[in-house]
Amino acid sequence: MCMYTDDELTYKVQEKIKKQPLRMIRCWKVLDYVGKRLIGPYTGKRYVRGNNHSNRQTTTYGNIVNTGVHVYLTRGGARDENRWVGGAIIPCWCKAKDFVAAGRYAGGNRAVFLSIYIDPEDYDKAQKGT
Repeated sequence: MCMYTDDELTYKVQEKIKKQPLRMIRCWKVLDYVGKRLIGPYTGKRYVRGNNHSNRQTTTYGNIVNTGVHVYLTRGGARDENRWVGGAIIPCWCKAKDFVAAGRYAGGNRAVFLSIYIDPEDYDKAQKGT
């Protein structure tokens, strides 16, 4: 999956993260169901409770970020994307040290991180389809 970066939005996200006491922000990840597993709908990567790291080094080509963990900055953006996927929307925590860039996407504003944290309780709710 790839994302076109936006310098202004990247700066806004960096500033938002800096203002947080733990230097983390809440984002939303769209995942697909395959049996009892939750996977990335475009990459096939399996996501688990707790920390989830990008399985490849993040690369950029001009203003395009090609890899990394893509998340939505708003629940509404994730909901729009989920209309196509039909899976789960899981809240996740994203740290400043893992931030790569932010950009705009058809569904909404998106960001790329090297790693995200999914709370076990949120993961379990998504697995049950609630």
